[in-house]
Amino acid sequence: MKLQHHLVIDNKNKEVAQLTILNQRLTDECRKISEEHKVLAEENKTLKRAVQIQDHKYKELAHQSNQYESVVKQAAEYIQRLEEMNRALSNELTRHQGQHSFFPPHNPPDVF
Repeated sequence: MKLQHHLVIDNKNKEVAQLTILNQRLTDECRKISEEHKVLAEENKTLKRAVQIQDHKYKELAHQSNQYESVVKQAAEYIQRLEEMNRALSNELTRHQGQHSFFPPHNPPDVF
């Protein structure tokens, strides 16, 4: 019976040793995973900051684009008004030239 107890104790000691080794492996793996988690958390923080910066730049550029579109629209309207005024002045000039000719006709003189 004493021998059986020693065998049981030896088996339990072997089992404890195996569990200790397994525990150490799992502890090491947990430490590695924890370190990887820290690295990934830092990368995530950096990426979030980059997204914030890009989002801010996008909003600024969108605002600037809207301002440029407004300026282009105003310029197009101004050009259109100038073209209309130019046509009106051209028509007015043509009408006045027909009524009041400041220059002699362009017919060749009869005498040379």
